Amino acid sequence: MFTRRISFGGVAVLGAIALLAVSQKTRSQELVVDNDLTYASGLSVIPGYDGWHRNDDGTIDMYFSYLNQNWKEELDIPIGADNSVEPFGPDAGQPTHFQPRSNRWLFTVRVPADFGSKEVVWTLKSRGKTFRAYGTLHPDYFQDNFGMQRESGTEGPPPENKPPVVRIVGDRRRMAKVGQPVILSAITTDDGLPKPKKENTTNAGSRVVFGLWTAWHVYRGAGMVVFDPPQPKTWEDPRGGSMWSPAWTPPPVPPDNTWSVRVTFKNPGEYVVRAFATDGLWFTHENVTFTVTP
Repeated sequence: MFTRRISFGGVAVLGAIALLAVSQKTRSQELVVDNDLTYASGLSVIPGYDGWHRNDDGTIDMYFSYLNQNWKEELDIPIGADNSVEPFGPDAGQPTHFQPRSNRWLFTVRVPADFGSKEVVWTLKSRGKTFRAYGTLHPDYFQDNFGMQRESGTEGPPPENKPPVVRIVGDRRRMAKVGQPVILSAITTDDGLPKPKKENTTNAGSRVVFGLWTAWHVYRGAGMVVFDPPQPKTWEDPRGGSMWSPAWTPPPVPPDNTWSVRVTFKNPGEYVVRAFATDGLWFTHENVTFTVTP
């Protein structure tokens, strides 16, 4: 687990995002019966900073994530005063559609090698609460290739492992109509590392499953989107249906490594649909933007 610097109402604090506790209750919050006090809906989204990674050309990628405190509700926060990144924003490629719970390493802000002690600040306001994640190049936040893979939960990632390569089939910008299915395909290849296997510990939540797979999800867009077939969860759900759950088994790799899905938009608007590919350790994101008309 890594530490994120988060601001609550303008006051900066340090804390592990997974340990954030919420005690306030409102009528709009639906209680989920679980081992801990958690809610299906009614809570806000908290941005997080994952750390920085130096590129071969000297530039630096700063990684950001979020915690949607709800287990069911997915929020939409458009780019603007309630969802902005400074000083490179307000639009720095951040999500506007927020899936449940923890979603890590979601987007990067690339800064020059001489960025120094300056900060990148992601501000999110939802449910009347404002939170900020402060990205800095402090040495404590440095992530090398080995460390980024270790965040998946394993202590011994292969040092030579490379991220999956994703090639979108077709244009990156497309038109679609409400109610008319669109085929999205991505060809995902990998170096074969790590070797597919399962690791078990006495902690059921620590099982790690390796193996190449790809899933599609909504990254931006406020309308309802239906995927056929339904996609594996790309958010961290330890209860099931995601690679962070004890019983997870990755779906079989399709012929020619082509991962296809039928996408149907129920509402007009602008959408970004993302392909998430992983080998269980490394990950790759690729986006397709849709303009959906009635």
